[in-house]
Amino acid sequence: LHAQAQGETVLREALEQLQVWGFERAFELVPHEAPAIGTGATKRTVLIKSWKELLSEVGDNQSLLNSLKDSPFFAPFRDEAGAWGKRLATLAEGLGQLNAIQRRWVYMQPIFGRGALPNERARFKLVDEEFVSIMNGVGDDPGGLEGAPQGVDSKFLKEQAALDKTEFTMACKALSHEDFDKHLVNAKSVI
Repeated sequence: LHAQAQGETVLREALEQLQVWGFERAFELVPHEAPAIGTGATKRTVLIKSWKELLSEVGDNQSLLNSLKDSPFFAPFRDEAGAWGKRLATLAEGLGQLNAIQRRWVYMQPIFGRGALPNERARFKLVDEEFVSIMNGVGDDPGGLEGAPQGVDSKFLKEQAALDKTEFTMACKALSHEDFDKHLVNAKSVI
């Protein structure tokens, strides 16, 4: 009976620590300025930094939950742990998508902001506006992962995927960063 009480106490404390992490873990943000597409004005948003640490913490907490399931004292905590498992899986997926999109946006936004690729500008502008909207929402309330973006709109992902398939993007991926930067700097006119 004593062993069961100790085992349940350990599980309860682990779930409480997970809950505290979810409410207190805030995004680390950095301000970012970028040229507005088609207007030449400057717009401000925030970017998430320390992605590796954040995604690692989510993964560590998923591992913690999986290890709790191996305990013989897990039964009373099954529902709470299951709810956390779903939250963490959704969070991991949403943050993974947002991380990939942020990396692409940071790379491509200055190109389109300078007026390059007029044929693809409208498509990128949709991605740009949605991304900035999401990030401004994160910037308005960076505290606690409970309110974190839980995924990205499928229309947004389709536009991003369509941009990734353009000849320009495929050419960019084929060039090294140095070569690509050299081509942009040496360009006599906007592409």
